Amino acid sequence: MKLASNIRFGIAKTGITPPTGLPLSGYSGRSGGAVGVANPLYARAFSVFDKIEEKRLVLVVCDLLALDPSVLECFRSLAQEELGLNPQDIFVCVTHTHSGPAYGRLSRFASSLDKEESQAGRRWLQGLPKLMLQAMEKAISSENDAQIGFAKAEVDISVNRRLLDPFGEIRLAPNPRGITDPEVLILQARDAKTH
Repeated sequence: MKLASNIRFGIAKTGITPPTGLPLSGYSGRSGGAVGVANPLYARAFSVFDKIEEKRLVLVVCDLLALDPSVLECFRSLAQEELGLNPQDIFVCVTHTHSGPAYGRLSRFASSLDKEESQAGRRWLQGLPKLMLQAMEKAISSENDAQIGFAKAEVDISVNRRLLDPFGEIRLAPNPRGITDPEVLILQARDAKTH
């Protein structure tokens, strides 16, 4: 027996890979910018619409180290102006990749390169909110009736990286006895027509 669902969901992604030459986040010792693309970067969006409450929530995940506040502010404004979404109903996070660009405020930490962000970097930065919006628009337009489920599991892959050395200093090193959070929360959306 199939359960009726009052939920619609949609997923989509849009490429956000910057041009080569930009410095990489988390690589302050590098002597130059990115020379190629091993894996493309994306903005991924997941939208959930409650048909009874007539309310939509959207999650947008970007393959970046961090999100520059100016990007977030511009993106939320665009979402409100162009899609009529309440900014409080949009959740944005990053995958914290160190293989993404050091852009905006993050470009200051690419110490081996010029402190001034390149023109190509500024152009990419200006277009990023629109690419994020594009992923969200595609997710919303792809919404289908769904059944939503939740689960949790434990995994043993994380390691605490704050080690107290014999001199009382905290070092960035594996600490097998340090605190970790092994719990993984899972959200599953299934197409109501096929399940």
